[in-house]
Amino acid sequence: MTRLRIASHISKTRDITDAVPFLSRVANRLDGAELLLTTDKLKAYLGAILEVFGVPEPKPERHTGRPRKCRKVFPQGLLYGQLDKEREHGRLVCVDRRAVLGTLAEIQAVLDRSGSCRVINTSLIERDNLSVRQHNGRTVRKTLSYSKDWQMHQYSIEFEDAVHNFVRPHSSLRVELPEPQGRRKWLQRTPAMAAGLTDHIWSIRELATYRLPARV
Repeated sequence: MTRLRIASHISKTRDITDAVPFLSRVANRLDGAELLLTTDKLKAYLGAILEVFGVPEPKPERHTGRPRKCRKVFPQGLLYGQLDKEREHGRLVCVDRRAVLGTLAEIQAVLDRSGSCRVINTSLIERDNLSVRQHNGRTVRKTLSYSKDWQMHQYSIEFEDAVHNFVRPHSSLRVELPEPQGRRKWLQRTPAMAAGLTDHIWSIRELATYRLPARV
């Protein structure tokens, strides 16, 4: 697990019109490894997953009459688990975990290999959202630091993601040094280091002055 943030999107409607562009960003930044998605029970996700990750339905070998309209189907190997929390009077009374795509056994096997969660859960993203609010005042509810411009708010989120990935070490990602260096026994790592994107902790200055390669 790297705790790398690969995409962020500020939602205005919490429906498929926001879910599709967010998942499109995610899809463009994946490395082709096995994919397991876990979400809450927001209805927009399933349709957005089909729109972004769906593949054309195979054509039948023999078909008479007017050609059928091509539609998308879920690809083989895509796993999607959903978490449904039921509350009464603000208290959590029931948690339902179900496999929407794939089986519970397949999802559990991926979770066991990743070592990030033991069960279908949204706690990691919920904790990450808390970290965002701690470091970015624009995302804190009911404060004077709220954003007054939607685009500037998106920029601030993306900058915070970059700081999280390259500048801020995460305690869960540290590794023990083969030989202690004085009092130092651990190598602190950022999510970008854990993901193999860099070999050192960046400074804010290095991040702000880094020149992106030209787009081809």
